[in-house]
Amino acid sequence: MSSCFLFLVTVLIVLKVLDASAIDKSIEEIVQYSEDVDISIQYLLYTPDTPEQPCFLEPNPDALERCPFNSSYPMKILIFGFQEELSPDSAFILMKNKFLALYEYNVIIVNWKCCNQPPVILAAVNTQLVGYDLSQLIKYLEVNTGLDPENVHIIGQSYGAQVAGAAGRNTPNLGRITGLDPGAPLFSSIPVFTSLSYNDANFVDVIHTSNLTYGFGIYDPIGDVNFYPNGGARQPQCDPSNNKSQSYELMLRYRNCNHQSAPNFFLQSINTTECLFWSVNCDSYDDFLDGQCPPGSSLVNLMGLPAKKIPGLSPKSKFYQMAGNQFPYYLKNGYEPL
Repeated sequence: MSSCFLFLVTVLIVLKVLDASAIDKSIEEIVQYSEDVDISIQYLLYTPDTPEQPCFLEPNPDALERCPFNSSYPMKILIFGFQEELSPDSAFILMKNKFLALYEYNVIIVNWKCCNQPPVILAAVNTQLVGYDLSQLIKYLEVNTGLDPENVHIIGQSYGAQVAGAAGRNTPNLGRITGLDPGAPLFSSIPVFTSLSYNDANFVDVIHTSNLTYGFGIYDPIGDVNFYPNGGARQPQCDPSNNKSQSYELMLRYRNCNHQSAPNFFLQSINTTECLFWSVNCDSYDDFLDGQCPPGSSLVNLMGLPAKKIPGLSPKSKFYQMAGNQFPYYLKNGYEPL
């Protein structure tokens, strides 16, 4: 299907969804106007036996016979964000490599480059379409391979986190979603679409590294646990002078740097023998900096892959820590300000 036709169909979907006295945020309303749209999503399956050569997984018997999918392995699903694409140095390719070097996982990278491009309104609509499509793949694997959705962990950055949320809302008993600085435009402040939230999986953890002043991420706590490295709005490895520059390119680079820090933090957390991002539960970053939440008397958690849902802790809880300004970003004691 041509990109021009896809663009026109998506515009019609946007107009249909928004042309209502009250916006219905259910994904079913979006999907029913797009049943015939070929959005050309690729599900790239990597396994310990095929760490470099992906198999194109689809919800059909031929793909299951062709692809080395092992339903006994836990599954990690990686989703990049707005305007991103796969390249050898992509954080998501590096995540895949590290996962398969250390663990026995099925790793799926969702290549949705077809649908993550500007304008923002179209990409936002497509997060819901792609998320729904992903949920159907998970359900197919559950029915035909015995995959347990509890063993599925979706990791999405920016608008990829919103794809993850849409998938989770349509997948009962999904195990975990990790949101890496979930994209804010049209999902926060004046939301048009339903954002990722703690209701979308059995456990939802979120790493916040920017807000709409210094980046493109949602700053409000939306997960079961919410991690705010360096306060969660801006990161020390990003040059703040760029945000005050007269150059739009430099300002955009600064905002992207903050926004893209979350995948880099998560990438480092995968090897738990080398990197532990200890974080402490606190009501605010100011309280954290003032020492009002000492580790000995406050709950602690680990940011990234080893994050845990803490029994009895209310959703939308906040955890703070200090991270370094250069690689490796973790500090031996993440509780104390730099």
